[in-house]
Amino acid sequence: MYGRRPLRALLTAYVELTRGTPVLLQLFVLYYGLAEFVRLPAFAAALLGLGLNYAAYESEIYRGALEAVPKGQLEAARVLG
Repeated sequence: MYGRRPLRALLTAYVELTRGTPVLLQLFVLYYGLAEFVRLPAFAAALLGLGLNYAAYESEIYRGALEAVPKGQLEAARVLG
């Protein structure tokens, strides 16, 4: 929601890609797909994959909550600091 346009576009693409693919596919890509470049232990790949997936869903929850605040209340909160 906030920030410069390129960063916002990059993060939106990350969230849409992460939420649009099954978590099992993401775990396979992390463990087997990145094996040529970085060899991750199974537990580390699972932890990283599930953490990135959870972060995408959590960011959508925060975005929805921030968009639910009426404009007047948001302006009042900014004035009060």
